[in-house]
Amino acid sequence: MINNKLLTLFIVNNYKDLLNEGQTIWYYMNMTAQEKESLYNLLKTVSSSIDGYTSVSFKNENPSFSDDNEIKETVTAQNIPPVQNHDFNISSKIDSCTRCPLCRTSQTKKTGIGVSNPFVYVLLDSPNNEPMINELLTKMLSAISLNTETNCYISTVVKCHTPSNREPNGEEIASCLSFVDAEISMLKPKIIIAMGKTAAQTLLRTNLAITDLRGEFTEYNGIPLMPTFHPKTLIVGPQFKGPAWSDLKLVKAKLLQLVPFYENTFKKN
Repeated sequence: MINNKLLTLFIVNNYKDLLNEGQTIWYYMNMTAQEKESLYNLLKTVSSSIDGYTSVSFKNENPSFSDDNEIKETVTAQNIPPVQNHDFNISSKIDSCTRCPLCRTSQTKKTGIGVSNPFVYVLLDSPNNEPMINELLTKMLSAISLNTETNCYISTVVKCHTPSNREPNGEEIASCLSFVDAEISMLKPKIIIAMGKTAAQTLLRTNLAITDLRGEFTEYNGIPLMPTFHPKTLIVGPQFKGPAWSDLKLVKAKLLQLVPFYENTFKKN
C-alpha cells in the first residue's frame, strides 16, 4: 500500500516534526500494524543516520501497533470521491501547518483548486493575488482546452502567500514539499505542467534554469512533466510567449495521445 520512495522523501523532510509530535502522520491512507512498525523502523533509521546518534525517542522498546479500524484500498483516480476545489483530507493538514515562518505572516493558506481526477496537474511557485497573472494563467490553459472546472488542477509549491509575492526560499519549499508529493500521488494526473523555475526545480530536484529545462518532457515518478515559464515571466518578458506557447502545444499533443477524448471534457467559462 505504501509508495516507499514517496514515504522516504516524506520522512527525510519531516522526521523532526514527527519526533516532536510523537506520532507518525501519513496523509491519505490508514495502515496495518505491520505497516506502522515498518514506518517506525524506517523513521528510526533515518533519524539515526541524519543526526549521527539514536534519538531518545527510540531508546525504549518498540511500541506495540494495531491495525486501524478501517483499512482503505490504495487511492486511485477512479476511487477518489468526486469533489471539487481541493476538498480532500490533505487540506486540513495544510490549514494546520506551522512548519515554517510563513504561517505567521500569511493570513490564509491556499490549497489547490480543481477537479479530483484531473488530466493535468499545474504547479506554480506560491499563491498570488495579482489579477493579471491569474487571468493570463486561465488563458494559457484555456488555449489547450484545460480549466479547473472540468479537467485540471492548479496548485503551488508553498501554500502560504510570501511577503510581496517574492519567490519562496529553500526552507519554505522544503516545508511544503510533502504536501506537493502527496497531492500528485492522490490525484494521479496524466501530465504535470511545472510553471516557473521554483516549480520545475522543486519537482525535478535540480538547480538548472527554467530556460534549460523547458521545451521537452521529463518525468516525475513516471508522469510526463513539462517545465515552462510562469505567467508573470510572460508579462514582464513578452519574448518568452512564443516558447511558452510551444511548450503548451507539446502538452496538448501528449495529452491527446494519452487521453484522446480530453477536449470533450472542456467547457469554456
